[in-house]
Amino acid sequence: MIIATAGHVDHGKTSLVKQLTGVDTDTLEEEQRRGLSINLGFAYHYTEDNICLGFIDVPGHARFINTMISGVRGIDLGMLVVAADDGVMPQTREHLAVLRLLGVDNFLIVITKTDLVEPGRVGTVEEQVTDLLLSSGITEAPCMQVSNYSTEGIPDLRNLLEQGARKIVAEAGVGVFRMSVDRAFNLKGTGLVVTGTITSGRVTVGDTLHWTPSGNAVKIRGLHVQDRPAESAFTGDRCAINLSGGMELASIHRGDWLQGEGAVPSTTRCDARVELLADASCSLRHLSPVSVNIDARQVRAKLYLLELDQEKASRTINAGDQKLAQLIFDEPVLLSAAQRFLIRDDSQQYTLGGGVVLDPYAPRWGKVRTQRRQYLKAMARGTLPAMLEAWLFDEKQCIESGHLGASWNIQPQELDTLLVEPSFSERVERINHRELEYLVSAETWLSIVEGVRQNLEKWQRENPASPGLDRREFKQKLCRDFAPELLEPALEHLATKGDIDVSGGLLSISGHRVTMPPEYQEDWGRVLQELQRCGIRIPLLSELCAATQVQPAQMVGIMRQAMLTGDIHRISEKRFALRESLSSLAAAFLSLAEGDEEVSVVAYRDRLGAGRNFAIEVLEYFDKVGFTLRRDNARVVRDAGAAIKLFGLQR
Repeated sequence: MIIATAGHVDHGKTSLVKQLTGVDTDTLEEEQRRGLSINLGFAYHYTEDNICLGFIDVPGHARFINTMISGVRGIDLGMLVVAADDGVMPQTREHLAVLRLLGVDNFLIVITKTDLVEPGRVGTVEEQVTDLLLSSGITEAPCMQVSNYSTEGIPDLRNLLEQGARKIVAEAGVGVFRMSVDRAFNLKGTGLVVTGTITSGRVTVGDTLHWTPSGNAVKIRGLHVQDRPAESAFTGDRCAINLSGGMELASIHRGDWLQGEGAVPSTTRCDARVELLADASCSLRHLSPVSVNIDARQVRAKLYLLELDQEKASRTINAGDQKLAQLIFDEPVLLSAAQRFLIRDDSQQYTLGGGVVLDPYAPRWGKVRTQRRQYLKAMARGTLPAMLEAWLFDEKQCIESGHLGASWNIQPQELDTLLVEPSFSERVERINHRELEYLVSAETWLSIVEGVRQNLEKWQRENPASPGLDRREFKQKLCRDFAPELLEPALEHLATKGDIDVSGGLLSISGHRVTMPPEYQEDWGRVLQELQRCGIRIPLLSELCAATQVQPAQMVGIMRQAMLTGDIHRISEKRFALRESLSSLAAAFLSLAEGDEEVSVVAYRDRLGAGRNFAIEVLEYFDKVGFTLRRDNARVVRDAGAAIKLFGLQR
């Protein structure tokens, strides 16, 4: 169990930790000389059954609040220390606010210096602290009374903490390993050592880690967990890591991160839910500069408010308010969904509030779209299963697995484990497309697939003379209500099933046959009759117009539409032929070319009993479609399959 002491300066936090553990966390000479903590202090106490109590002794002085913030991560219990003679003081309130903003829900009140006051004073201070906790939404918090001088109450406090530690269930090493570095030093005979609290994953001696932001690879030579040598460490463990790999102490900064394999990139934007304290010293306007504390890192940012104040028609967040906002950082940071942070004023003098990360990879554009706000509300559910329930099933949207894993810092196998649970296994479809995987509810996926098919079918009924619809136009005009990421997978799914045809960039319902528009049908009947009468003696377009009494402009429209149906093929600028006529012409050529014989223009002309120019037109067309191949003044069969496919040639 990790316990954070919190409270005003000189209220006895460090002395209390020393009484409980025997460790003086004032390790710096200046701290010991001045009698107050400047740096974070860590101390550990092991019970007889080897359960560890880890204490983070945070500095109480207002000047060192930033140091205090850097250590408050992975806390199981907030131990609010209040001196009986002073009672509740400014840093008592600020430390409590910091712990609450960073998600600490369990608290213990410890009233110190009870030997310096009358008994009635202790009861008064207890009431003060209880009221303070109630104002922060904490209804239950045991209260212990101790004297660091006489040690009265210390054994009872230790027993209470040990009982609480036995109830703590150790966190599994979920996610990619990640640790924010709060201290780094060289140890003689050992080398470079960094310390921090593991925020996710697990790590083992011998593992290779990646330094962020530099990207350098380092290797673990040794581990200490809760002040003892160890082979492995897990989420929530306080550890010291001995590293090798060429990192110099001078290049390491407080707030740098170590990541395991599968490391994700840093970000300069995150969408978040931001809350200002009820007693915040000021409001924050849209694009206000702020200082943000994330893990052990302190970074400047601009606060882009995503919600409009309807009364004032301006974007402002006031004391006690919660709003959606985008933090735009001055430098890259490493974040994950549900991560807590604090906001201080730009001069870093006052804690104004804090918040929780919703999307660590926020978009630059489209920040205030309705769908975007719905996504953030789903992310605000606080856990990955709850977010998926809201986004996939309530909002009926989809999400890409890679983005999901990076946002929540989970590994692919961990997502697999989640999705085979009964609450998801039968309800979620995993759609793969172009090396990406999308998650969508089975109901939504079926709705999209059926909607795509019905929309195409409806368009085809309304446009029977068209061979198909351009896929880009189809998606833009007819499928605007569907998740765009799933349209291509839906089309592929329908094509695989044989429900639709995809050819030449056009989409059509399988089995659809283009029909002649009503305005052409009467003239087309006469044209078709004349072409059938002519057989293989295909007339020129002008001859066809004269024979059918169809005007040239009308004839061009008829031929264009007949080509779409596949009934007519254009063999030259002025000649169009029926499919069956071309089949007969191809059969005539094959009869001359038996045994791979070359066929001359003269031989083919004589076989047709037609003019030379007509024979040349037909042969050049056969060359163009890949049926024949020209050799000097003769032709050979190039691919009889082309004629079979185009003209229905029977062999």
